[in-house]
Amino acid sequence: SPGPLSLYHLGMNSLGVRIRGPSTVHCQHCAQAKITRRISRRPALDRDQEVPGYEIHVDWTDLKEAYDGYVRVMFITDRYSGMVFPYFMTTHGNEKENLRVLKDFVNFIKKRYNLSVKILRSDGELARKRTLNWLRKEGISFEPSAPRTQDQNGRAERSGGVIMAKARAMRLEA
Repeated sequence: SPGPLSLYHLGMNSLGVRIRGPSTVHCQHCAQAKITRRISRRPALDRDQEVPGYEIHVDWTDLKEAYDGYVRVMFITDRYSGMVFPYFMTTHGNEKENLRVLKDFVNFIKKRYNLSVKILRSDGELARKRTLNWLRKEGISFEPSAPRTQDQNGRAERSGGVIMAKARAMRLEA
């Protein structure tokens, strides 16, 4: 039986029906409709400071409500070392609590390791007035990822998934 390539060359699809019209490569609208997302894996070129704490990535994971009221965990991941700092939270995306956690982390990293955070990468959830004002006052650049593009904040996105999978395995073993 002829393969799909020979049917295409005959101008027929796999059902034996003749197809008329331009091929999808000649039709601009068809070609655009079939475009898939391509993620750049190229390292950032403008990073002149490759030191711990310089750039952090932030993401959240929702939890089932714990006995002590925690419903969410904020994962702060250091870009340089890959070290993950979890902060357990009692609200879902409350700016006041997010800001409190960020202030605590920046203060901790400065006092404990004498490091200064310069860049914070996250999705748009942190882009709120009080938080942006505080970041600006501290000299921290906020770099939000594009909407619905989790790969741009990949370090934090992936670290949360790995940690949650390991925690689930430990609970099952216990």
